[in-house]
Amino acid sequence: MGTLKKAALDWFSGLPDQSITDFDVFSRMFMAQFAANKKKPPITSDLFDLKQQREESLKDFLQRFNEVALRITSLDERMAVIAFQKDYEGVAPHGDDPVVISAIVMGYNVKRVLIDQGSSADILFWETFEGMKIPNDRLIPYAGTLVGFAGDQVIARGYVDLETTFGQGAQMKTVVVRYLVVNAQSSYSILIGRPTLNKLGAVVSTSHLKVKYSLPNSTVGTLRVDQEVARKCYGDSLKARRRLYTAQVEQEVHSIDLDPRVSHFDRRPAPAEDIKEVTLAKGKKVKVGTSLSQEDAEKLIEVLKANISAFAWHVKDMPGVDPDFMCHKLAIDPRAKPVIQKRRKFGEDKRKAITEETDKLLMAGFVREIQYPAWLANVVMVRKSSDVDNNSFSCSEKKRGLG
Repeated sequence: MGTLKKAALDWFSGLPDQSITDFDVFSRMFMAQFAANKKKPPITSDLFDLKQQREESLKDFLQRFNEVALRITSLDERMAVIAFQKDYEGVAPHGDDPVVISAIVMGYNVKRVLIDQGSSADILFWETFEGMKIPNDRLIPYAGTLVGFAGDQVIARGYVDLETTFGQGAQMKTVVVRYLVVNAQSSYSILIGRPTLNKLGAVVSTSHLKVKYSLPNSTVGTLRVDQEVARKCYGDSLKARRRLYTAQVEQEVHSIDLDPRVSHFDRRPAPAEDIKEVTLAKGKKVKVGTSLSQEDAEKLIEVLKANISAFAWHVKDMPGVDPDFMCHKLAIDPRAKPVIQKRRKFGEDKRKAITEETDKLLMAGFVREIQYPAWLANVVMVRKSSDVDNNSFSCSEKKRGLG
């Protein structure tokens, strides 16, 4: 009784008479009552719940984070799978670089291996198959047909099971991969899809350009993307018209996009590197790559300024372009009927912006003004009041619905 205080003392005083027969009973009843108030040691998952407060500085948040992390006894390398800032080290800023790695297949160090999380098949391209000198008799017949999104079809040459090693040194992990062998044009050597990623227990981060996977000793292996090779692959793929295939076997469909960033051919190709805007003259700007050295960039800009008249800065600078060679089209169904929008009121700023943009389109010849819209007026015949006897008529405009 002497050691109980406040809530514990109130609880003990309210117990029924003769409800405690010995210390073991008292201990169980006490733990059942106050176990929820006991402070539990933090565990790994508690780190996910730590958030920086609205008025908390970054320094205070990091200090609080470290204090919790130091109290976790089971914290190990598996936490590295989480996207911490340290994983950005060595990664150049990018917006859409593919995850391209290297792997060891049949004793060959194969580069240009694309990681595609959207693919349900692992693809080995025929050129790579021949380069590794794999006997053709190892190919097992495959009943599936590759059907391109444009309707063309490619018959798979078969499939082959090959041991594939990812990582180096202590982080090496070998799995047997069932590759679907196809003879298709690609800037990549191998495409790794979800089946192998699941075997590896891999987590892919396109932001950090890394692939992390579990190892038998409860550690984590890391594959790092070579950005120079990745960008070169993407640049090469833009030079040739890539085909996107879907492998269909019975009711199962395997998506094997050669590059998941391109879903159809009408999309405008993106630059293979980051670019910056440079002003050559007033109102005349160009974009150049950021990978150039300062000296090369200055030389390039000088050449562009010296040949500024060679560029078509306006539509009027390139008259007579054959529409079969180049034209602008709108994705509009030709069977659709035009819909007349109701007239809307705009503020002064919006009216000024609309006028400026419309003038630009008129000057470029992209649009033209229609002088006879359907909603303007109906032409009706009315008798002249001054010449009724001569049965003369004149044309007059009569608004629809106004009498």
